[in-house]
Amino acid sequence: MPAIEALKLGSSALTAYRAAIETVGHNVANIATPGYTRQRVLFQARMPNYRGYSVVGRGVDIAGIERLASDFLDAQLRIADGEKTRWDLLDRTYRALEMFLGELTDRDVGDTLARFFAAMNDAATDPSSLTARQQVMEQARSLKDVFRSVSGRIHDMWQSLDAQMPQHAQRINNIARQIAELNGRIVEAESSGAGRMLANDLRDQRGELLRELSRIIAVSVQEDPRGGVVVSAGGRPIVFLGHYYTVTAERSPANGGYKLVFSEDGAEVSVAGGTVAGIYEARDEVLHRYAKWFDDFAASLVWQVNRIHSTGAGLEPRRVMQGTNRMADPSAAINSLDFGADPRGGVFTAANGRITVDVVEDATGIIHRYALNYDADDPLSGTPDAFVERLDALAGISASIDNLGRVVVRSDAGFGFFFSEDTGGVLALLGLGGLFAGYDADTIDVSPDLEGHPEFMAAGRTLLPGDNEVMLQLAALDNNGLFLNTSLSLNAAYQALVGTLGSDALSVQDAYRNQSDIVLSLENERQEVSGVSLDEELAELIQYQRAYQGMAKFISIVDELLDTLIRM
Repeated sequence: MPAIEALKLGSSALTAYRAAIETVGHNVANIATPGYTRQRVLFQARMPNYRGYSVVGRGVDIAGIERLASDFLDAQLRIADGEKTRWDLLDRTYRALEMFLGELTDRDVGDTLARFFAAMNDAATDPSSLTARQQVMEQARSLKDVFRSVSGRIHDMWQSLDAQMPQHAQRINNIARQIAELNGRIVEAESSGAGRMLANDLRDQRGELLRELSRIIAVSVQEDPRGGVVVSAGGRPIVFLGHYYTVTAERSPANGGYKLVFSEDGAEVSVAGGTVAGIYEARDEVLHRYAKWFDDFAASLVWQVNRIHSTGAGLEPRRVMQGTNRMADPSAAINSLDFGADPRGGVFTAANGRITVDVVEDATGIIHRYALNYDADDPLSGTPDAFVERLDALAGISASIDNLGRVVVRSDAGFGFFFSEDTGGVLALLGLGGLFAGYDADTIDVSPDLEGHPEFMAAGRTLLPGDNEVMLQLAALDNNGLFLNTSLSLNAAYQALVGTLGSDALSVQDAYRNQSDIVLSLENERQEVSGVSLDEELAELIQYQRAYQGMAKFISIVDELLDTLIRM
């Protein structure tokens, strides 16, 4: 081998091993860099010299710097990451719901309900006691506070989740822009012959962005032969090589919440995983389902308590009674009324029936009893206007509809009154004589007529001392009152809710833990394939160092031979 060829051989080896040492250093330097993929120099023997007597090698070249990545593992990690963030959000939602119920405190819904019905039992044992009535009022206020607190916190959580959507849209756009830019740089670097070193690091950056994007929404990734990628959600591109398509958060007319749409044409973004999918499920399904349950439970409680309480007498007759439900059109049939809000359809529904009004003469105590039949579905005789007209015609009382659409009944001077019967529920529907006002968990309240006047709280059907018929029926609602139109009692319905919530929360928690284990397992697999091992790098560093030193010695010997040859 001519000396010059030998020097070139040695030089090629020094160059190759120096690059290998630098690559090891690069790996070690990035051992803590998120998403970094280990790199390895690929060596390739140079084409030999063919001579008559033999084939003589010409040294080594660097064929490239390999990125030790697994596209399959990376794709599986993106899918697993998206599912993990979805389950994480659902897990946090269920844990919050359990906290809202407060089953581990003395202020939970169940205990407050128990105290409310216990106070009614106490009042039934001493129906003439003003103190017992005040205790019922206090427990009714506590019940109202708990229902409103739970409802408010569910609503606040709904808004909090919904408010994240514009932020996620902005983050998706930022990530898509960066991926599109990296696509261009990768294609340029790999097609210009500048080598794989620069592209490897750029690919790591892009891979980390793709993984971050998959935590927000589920995406599919396809690589172009030139090195760029197409990123799609539900088959529609978000990134197409060097271009990206922005998304925005737009209010949905269906539920008022934000949804992701493409800015270009307003088409909804298909969301199958990630945090956004978790928000959709938590906001539109989980929170909606439990909020509706609380609304239905509060409506059932209000309706059934008021059905009984509206047909009883307090310690003294009433002088004025004002309805709590406002009607938009009192000329409509009772069961077709528009209250300006949903009064829990299917719960607040009157039937054809009869009311009995007891008008009491203050001076003599004589009671005049009047019975009025009504047809709740008759558009002529079964309207609030017709109902009020008939009440107003009775001796000793007057009735009207105020400018807010509420029925108001007043006694004439020297008279009092109370309702002792309502077989169809029209009084409860109009909000007359009830213990509660409102129609759901957000609006439930103690009737304004009773605030400051516990003497008007009904205990019996008559004004006779010791009459506790109404209070006994109210106390029995805990186990006898029905939830909605089911066969479940109020108490059984609440216990079923607690059980269902606990079961759902446990299932979601298990799913989140399982998914976390899957992600951890995939990350460990990726670490084995693509991660930097300090021990392995140090071993390779020593190998390359020895090879470099050996080739340096080789060049030194060739130099001496060349020097000897020149001196001859």
